[in-house]
Amino acid sequence: MEVETRGYAFDQAAGPVARKRFKALGAVLGVWNSRFSIWARTGAAESERVVRSNLNFSRTRYLVPAGKRDYVEGNSNGDFAASGRGDYSVRLLSAGVTPGVSLGQWQEVAAKVSLRTMAGRYVQLRIRNEQGRLQLRAAGPSASEGIRRGGVLI
Repeated sequence: MEVETRGYAFDQAAGPVARKRFKALGAVLGVWNSRFSIWARTGAAESERVVRSNLNFSRTRYLVPAGKRDYVEGNSNGDFAASGRGDYSVRLLSAGVTPGVSLGQWQEVAAKVSLRTMAGRYVQLRIRNEQGRLQLRAAGPSASEGIRRGGVLI
């Protein structure tokens, strides 16, 4: 899966065509055994850059609560559906699906990455998944006015 968002221009007091300093990107993703990367680019030439690469989440480790014991693959404890694990994908066995395990259970994760030093009229995001399944549920950067010098935004 690969997706490109629209360009976020932010209609601020300086107007929609003024340059902005982009601060951060927030994205909400549905993950199922995924490994993905996120790029950002502004309207400037050669501005595209990787902001996060090769992100993935563990099938056994919990994101919350901190310190929770790892999930045992095979569901011997019957806790497959316990909330907070990084990824709910399962390894398929030749014997079939283990009782109590769902093949369609996605984990929703919120990722926030820095876009510091990116400046331009707009920012566009590209997300590419390299394995498993990934859903883009929401995305949006934050920005402020660009640097003002002599009455001109740069």
